Amino acid sequence: MKESLILPDVQLESDSRNIPLDEVGISGFELPLTLCLPDNSRLTVPSVWEAGVRLSESSRGTHMSRFVQILDVFAAKGLKSLDLSSLCAEMAARLDTEAVRVQTCFRYFVRKPSPVSGLSAPSAYGVTVGASMGENSVSAAETTVELSVATANLCPCSKEISDEGAHNQRVLLRVGLELGTQAHLFPFPVLETLIRRLEACGSSELYPLLKRIDEKQVTEQQFANPKFIEDVAREAVEVLRSSSPIRAFSIEAQALESIHAHNAYVRYRQGKAS
Repeated sequence: MKESLILPDVQLESDSRNIPLDEVGISGFELPLTLCLPDNSRLTVPSVWEAGVRLSESSRGTHMSRFVQILDVFAAKGLKSLDLSSLCAEMAARLDTEAVRVQTCFRYFVRKPSPVSGLSAPSAYGVTVGASMGENSVSAAETTVELSVATANLCPCSKEISDEGAHNQRVLLRVGLELGTQAHLFPFPVLETLIRRLEACGSSELYPLLKRIDEKQVTEQQFANPKFIEDVAREAVEVLRSSSPIRAFSIEAQALESIHAHNAYVRYRQGKAS
């Protein structure tokens, strides 16, 4: 019988330079992530992960392969909310550390009906979730979220000065949310409600599928509801101020201009969110 091969575990060697490292880990790790949706269905989407831990001054290296193993199992189980605290806790235990940070980026899909015909198709939204534990002696995971939502606006000035028509543009909203230790209060139904409220901040929403009767409705709605990019941003601020459990937030609104050779933007921050 062939003897089992015993290999040296080099990263377990001690280090004499007395330099602790703030964070050591892996980045750019792509995984299929299973999402447990509000209608009890499951959707698997591509995701990209970054995970790291603090390394003590006495340790030469961390266990890089354990990051992959932990993330692989977690992503396959099914995510029901934006809460990554259990992942942070497992990583801290398996890697024998108190300080952990993880982040994942993925696309969240909502099936969106057209305004008149009612025909529907998937609409995609960018989501980035970050969680950290152990920083500044905090034992619970602190969560931040970045959400990307698109809407549309029609220029009030253009409408006012023109005999016919007005120029419009697509507006990209990127909001940063600080949830603290309350991420468990942010399940996917809450995320979808926030998405709908942010989309409604524009002159009209964007739709993945429009028939002619829908196009007519959207065009006329935009014309009847003109807004500057500043208006859209302020309405988004009001939405986030009234949304629980958000304790701090930031907003960047960018209008992709249709008649100017540049874009327009607005930034706003309330609290510590970046």
